[in-house]
Amino acid sequence: LSESSLYEITSNLENGEQVILHGREIYFTIPAESIFSNNWLEKAVKKSCTTRNWNTTKKLAELANSL
Repeated sequence: LSESSLYEITSNLENGEQVILHGREIYFTIPAESIFSNNWLEKAVKKSCTTRNWNTTKKLAELANSL
């Protein structure tokens, strides 16, 4: 992640929004009405991205644990 991409992301954080960088992953804690959409993120980092909401993340974890 370039410094300019990191700045683009972190400079737009508002109350209640958090971002954690971990290797290639970017983890967000954001309210539903946030500007952070998949399209916005792809423009900010200039790469293809995949995003998941919390309900989807929980369901994927359940499926993985059932294997």
